[in-house]
Amino acid sequence: LEAKVAAVRIGDGFETGIDVGPLIHDDAVERVDGLVRSARDAGARIVVGGQSRVDLGGSFYAPTLIEGDSFGLDLACNEIFGPIATVYRAKDEAEMIRAANDTPYGLAAYLYTNDVGRVHRISEGLDFGMIGINAPTVGAASTPFGGMKQSGIGREGGKWGVEEFTELKYVLLAGVES
Repeated sequence: LEAKVAAVRIGDGFETGIDVGPLIHDDAVERVDGLVRSARDAGARIVVGGQSRVDLGGSFYAPTLIEGDSFGLDLACNEIFGPIATVYRAKDEAEMIRAANDTPYGLAAYLYTNDVGRVHRISEGLDFGMIGINAPTVGAASTPFGGMKQSGIGREGGKWGVEEFTELKYVLLAGVES
């Protein structure tokens, strides 16, 4: 994972070969950097990245891999909206599910495994609107995009997105002649 994160290319998202573009604005860079500093101060290990990339001329942040020694890090219970992956160790699946769900948010979760039984058990237990298995992203125009808890209301994308803009009405017509 360290090598994969280190190999991520950042820059103008319209250029060929770029994997990650800029954050939305400079305040987002400061917020992400603050979360990373807070994790470091709390004892987490920055494996790769961990700094802004102002040298690229925009709101860029280096893809970052963090090894957390505590599920209590701000990174574990906040929506980051930056190129940060944090890895935690859990003694078993139940502890991992409890720790992952211990946040007021629930937009997306990611799981890497080849064990289909584990996929089903963990997906069932996670309180997240989208769960990616062995994939770095879950969004596509044809799929429902949205979270649980404080991570949004409703869904965008596919038929679910259309349904968000409609109002269901039931009309029963009986005993009427034309």
